Amino acid sequence: MDTPSAFAPVRDQPDEGAAYQKAFQQLQAYRGQDAANEVIRRAVFKSRKVTSSQANTQETLDLNSCRALDDDFAGWHLRPSLIALGKLLANHSGRLGKTVLTTNFDPLIQTAIRTSHGMYIRIMMHDDGALSQSEGPGIQIVHLHGYWYGTDTLHVPTKSEAAAIN
Repeated sequence: MDTPSAFAPVRDQPDEGAAYQKAFQQLQAYRGQDAANEVIRRAVFKSRKVTSSQANTQETLDLNSCRALDDDFAGWHLRPSLIALGKLLANHSGRLGKTVLTTNFDPLIQTAIRTSHGMYIRIMMHDDGALSQSEGPGIQIVHLHGYWYGTDTLHVPTKSEAAAIN
């Protein structure tokens, strides 16, 4: 699986979405779900502001390290659009609703809400579930394809979803 030809089917995909799904399908088939989860953890880590004390953190992205990084709101790089979204959600949650659906695995939306002094509830979906199963103060952020740590991450349709698409 470490040969360049192993991912030839990925390079042959006509669009980026198909290539992404094929790449994760190949990765999961040959290396398993844990390898896919590790790829996501490393990719999300790249959204961190780089400091000299975190230079070696990427090598140890275990559950506790990820949880600590998740709570370090000042350590995440937020684009101006995310900062604006965080302010809107934190200060006007009644007008915009109380639920944000995202297919992203990263904590950037909730980080933007927290840095705007708002509150959130994180829901990590990696299987079927109902949004009404949670309640509390703050914006409900639903990670539809899982989260960057603590859950499996979803990248390809299940067999039943693929049958519905075809």
